[in-house]
Amino acid sequence: MSKKRETPSGMFMMEMIMVVFFFILCASTCILVFVKANNMSRQAKDLNQGVLMVESIVEIWKAEGEKGLTEKVGAQAHGDGKPRYDVYWNQDWKPATGEAEAVYRGDITLSEKDGMSYAEVVIFKMEDNDEVFRLEAQKYRRTVREDG
Repeated sequence: MSKKRETPSGMFMMEMIMVVFFFILCASTCILVFVKANNMSRQAKDLNQGVLMVESIVEIWKAEGEKGLTEKVGAQAHGDGKPRYDVYWNQDWKPATGEAEAVYRGDITLSEKDGMSYAEVVIFKMEDNDEVFRLEAQKYRRTVREDG
């Protein structure tokens, strides 16, 4: 009769493997939490800056019209004859000269109807064309009647 002997080192090794597995699981969860927090922080920063830029554009448009958009904001008109403009910013939200160095793009669409002027401003992140913020605004168009 032969007796099998169980070595205590086998059980110890199995226990150590389980501990290491649990540690790896906890570490990967912590890393995922930090990555998610970093992504949320970037999205919040983009949203805050996008809101500030859109509000500035709308206020300039309300005060000065299309002329203010081109002079103060640096908006570039589309060549299709419609009142549409593009604005570009780099990664620090500073004005960019064109699409090549731009990270963010603002699309400004203007329209008029029934004595009102309308503007829709949308900011996109250019790498994935993801919308950062959108705002629609309107203003009353003053018309001067000439009584002759």
